[in-house]
Formats: sequence, structure tokens, C-alpha cells
Amino acid sequence: MANHFTRNLRQYVRETLAEFDTQQLNSFLLVETCRRVLNFLVVDSPQRPVFRNFRHLVNDIGHTLTMGLLLRVVLFCSAAKPWLERCFSILFNLHERRYCKDVPWLLTSLEHANVALITNFSDIGYQF
Repeated sequence: MANHFTRNLRQYVRETLAEFDTQQLNSFLLVETCRRVLNFLVVDSPQRPVFRNFRHLVNDIGHTLTMGLLLRVVLFCSAAKPWLERCFSILFNLHERRYCKDVPWLLTSLEHANVALITNFSDIGYQF
């Protein structure tokens, strides 16, 4: 039996770009779907900064597995990488005036994101 988060994600993906269901997958649909999934998983927008799903993921499966999930999305579609960076930028901007001790989940998430992105997308030789 799927948990609440899994059901919500499944429903969100089904409804994402439903108007294109009869078309073949193309680069636009791939990037847009991945972008919307990242928005759902992390944070939607600065105007609507809801990050409940991200907090649930971090609390339920931990920072490493959460970042692994997000990394899989951008490895599958590298054109979506700027959207992941944008999501973390939104989270940072929302919390930048808070003390580090008040948002340890964000600090650890940013550290994991930094390591994941450097080791997989950097040109400085850390790719595995």
C-alpha cells in the first residue's frame, strides 16, 4: 500500500501536462515534466514557497536518499539541473535571515546538494 506522499506524487505526475498525453515524448515535455517534479519535490516558486513535500522527504527518508532522488531527476534530464538549483536558491532566500541552528535541515540539504552536483556535474575532475 502506497503511503500518502507516494499517492500525492503519483497523482501529481499523472496530472502534469495531461493535455499532452496523446503526444509522443519530446525534449520539451521531458524538461517540463522534470522541472515540475522538482518543483513538487522541493519548492514551487518564490511567490508560493511551499516546501512541505521536501521537509517530509528529508524527515522520512533522510538527506542522502532525498538528494539521491533529486539527483536522479537531473541525471535523467540534465536540462532540469538549473531548476533544481533554482529550488535550492528559493529555499535559501526564504531562510537566509534565520540562524543556522534554526534550520539545520536546510544546511544539511545544501551540503548534500553541493556534493551531489559537484561530483556529477563539475568540470574539475570529481566525477565518479
